[in-house]
Amino acid sequence: MMNAHIIIKMELNYSPPHTNIRVRRNFMSYSIIGFGAVGQALARAFARQNIEVTVASRRTPEALTPQAQAIGSAVSPRTLPDALQADVIFLAWATTVDGDETDSSAYHGWVITPTAEGCHVLTEETQQGEFFLDVIGRQYPGALYRYHQDWVERLAQAAGAEMAKKAD
Repeated sequence: MMNAHIIIKMELNYSPPHTNIRVRRNFMSYSIIGFGAVGQALARAFARQNIEVTVASRRTPEALTPQAQAIGSAVSPRTLPDALQADVIFLAWATTVDGDETDSSAYHGWVITPTAEGCHVLTEETQQGEFFLDVIGRQYPGALYRYHQDWVERLAQAAGAEMAKKAD
């Protein structure tokens, strides 16, 4: 079985037509959305530096507490709405490919940082497995990059439309 390891990095600066985002310069708060293997690894990195970080996922804060406590006192489980109030938000999740029998997987990481004009989004995806190398990489070169570029641009458009609705 051939193993592929593909990394895609993308950046987007999004400036909505109307923004009320205030960037605090004196103190930054951090949240990790997604508390599986990737999110817990990020939380351990924060804890090693004794930097407080909020964690949230689809599970309740109470369900996250044992893992958070095992990592350290700097890690605090919160609800998703609470975690989304942070100055810097890390999204982390792993996925598999539906119908793929090669055990291919992908790990996603996003860092969303508010700016005076809107936000800056940095994404990275690591893909591993035969599906990504053979089915996507060789048969459709550049398809994953184009797909992700389109995805990020559509998210920016949706956010702009949502901001415009709220401004009305």
